[in-house]
Amino acid sequence: MKLLAIVPDELPSLRLLRPLRREGVEIAVGHTPEVIAREAPGSEVILYSSLAGGTPPFSEVWPHTGPGLKWVHSFEAGLDRLLTPELIASPVMVSNARGAYAPPLAEFAVYGILFFYKQTRRMLAQQQAHRWEQFEVESLAGKVMAVVGYGGVGSACAQAARRLGMRIHALRRHPERKERGVERFFAPEDLLPMLRGADVVLAALPLTPATRHWLNAEAFAAMKPSAIFINLGRGPVVDEAALVEALRRGQIAGAALDVFEHEPLAADSPLWAMENVLLSPHSTDRTVSPHWTDVGMRCFLQNWRCYRKGVPLLTRVDKAAGY
Repeated sequence: MKLLAIVPDELPSLRLLRPLRREGVEIAVGHTPEVIAREAPGSEVILYSSLAGGTPPFSEVWPHTGPGLKWVHSFEAGLDRLLTPELIASPVMVSNARGAYAPPLAEFAVYGILFFYKQTRRMLAQQQAHRWEQFEVESLAGKVMAVVGYGGVGSACAQAARRLGMRIHALRRHPERKERGVERFFAPEDLLPMLRGADVVLAALPLTPATRHWLNAEAFAAMKPSAIFINLGRGPVVDEAALVEALRRGQIAGAALDVFEHEPLAADSPLWAMENVLLSPHSTDRTVSPHWTDVGMRCFLQNWRCYRKGVPLLTRVDKAAGY
């Protein structure tokens, strides 16, 4: 059996694959077109990551794969560079890192709320100016968090917020399925009514043709002027121009963003200079301990054990749905 890891050669967590060699697994590593063309034809399993800037999209990998390919695992949760029409139509199984990076993302969600509710910019400005000036702050208790995309990340964020006394509303395809800790579920067609009642809107949507720019000018216009918007899912689910306009006009109070429509964020993006924006360069899940690449690799290895036993993969993707 051959495993092709299309990842950067220097990825620290590659060491976790060494025990597989004792199982008789041939492991090839590399993300260049030359390595892919040489190693993909005979590979049964492909571990794919777009971490390296030069990694080709999977549409350029697929033509080199052979009939023995059975399973492709995405090192990331996002699938927009992986799912091609050919892969979707094929019998090849696909899995991803769904939920693996949820804990630090949930921490950032709470931090994003507190950043605005506790007036962090004002606090730091007064500290730097040696100015004692008391002011009032908001509390999270009793506030409503509306989770748009109640998957692994969305549910982890909801759990963290609930511990701090927030009430949880969430959007899912089947709102009739109740879940403890969620006050109310909304159907996708009820997005705007959900947004109108939210104090914090958290986006944790996968990127599919249906969700691209799903959070648009109409969505931001429905939010409260005091609302905080947080995006931890995929950047293009938000119409970024509409978000910038909503922030400029005061339609919403602030935004905490870890993902963007185009990455890296352009140097001339107005988001950089906005006082009501907390901006992270898609780094909130890149933890030092445990190292984030180890977290991703362990997710793959958990699925690997399932694959070798012939039981269902833990994070298998619905290729047609896109997540």
